[in-house]
Amino acid sequence: MIDAAELMAMMTAHGIQIGHVPGGRPKITALDMAGAMGIAHVETRYQMLALAKYCLDDPAKHQAWSFWFQDRLAHYREQRAEWKRGQIDVLCSYTLEEATSANVCTRCDGVGSVLPGELRRECGRCRGTGKAYPGDSAMARLLGVDRRCLEKVWQPRIAECRRELQRWEYVALLGLATGLGWRH
Repeated sequence: MIDAAELMAMMTAHGIQIGHVPGGRPKITALDMAGAMGIAHVETRYQMLALAKYCLDDPAKHQAWSFWFQDRLAHYREQRAEWKRGQIDVLCSYTLEEATSANVCTRCDGVGSVLPGELRRECGRCRGTGKAYPGDSAMARLLGVDRRCLEKVWQPRIAECRRELQRWEYVALLGLATGLGWRH
């Protein structure tokens, strides 16, 4: 029997890889996930993010984007932040895509550190996160701003969005574990 921690560790951003045998069936399906999160009364926005990430569910991803856009729009209106036309769309699309895909750093294979001989050190490409993000120049082009504005205004917003989406994912997975009757 597989334990809850091992089962959760097998969930990847490429789909459910739980107990997968070529030609076989995973032990947990997208329907199981949705049902378990529903039993645990997980809000729909969190469910959609989890289904988009772990089940590669495109309709769920579109719904997650809608929830994410409305959340960010309300948040930034509350802060009275200034935006150019289309920037919040780009920010929401970029951060949601980043949250629902693997984005594994190719230098360290997602570990966050490299091993030159006996010494373990932080990966210089991903800065220890294990994630691959676009460079500053590419991100500045996407948002239509210069690099100085990106560093001063947009990097903090992007980091805030990453943290909030991680929180959404945590809430969804906690609800999944609760709905499946796992202890946590």
